[in-house]
Amino acid sequence: MAHSRVLPKDENNVAVPTARGFVTADASGTPKLSPYAFTTTEATVVFPSNAVEMVIVSTDQDLRVSDIATGTATQYYTIPAGTGEVIQMGEGGSVYIKGASATATVQFYFRVL
Repeated sequence: MAHSRVLPKDENNVAVPTARGFVTADASGTPKLSPYAFTTTEATVVFPSNAVEMVIVSTDQDLRVSDIATGTATQYYTIPAGTGEVIQMGEGGSVYIKGASATATVQFYFRVL
């Protein structure tokens, strides 16, 4: 039996593309691979060109996440240790991460079209 894929439709009855897979590396010049050891120094995570969202889990300690590169991550929200977050963003977008107080590990993947 052949499998057919039915896309969800928006309010205008137009098919909405959904993720077809995932990748565990970002698109920066030197790709960050999951799991990634982060520190209290801000790191840039770049969305791959075909990514629609990032699923990120801070495993060891609180993780500060921002959409603004400040160098000090003074504008951020916190993902508590042991919890995750889904970040939706367009092609080539970036998020900036840093540890709240020490080196720790974050796991992530990007859902891709």
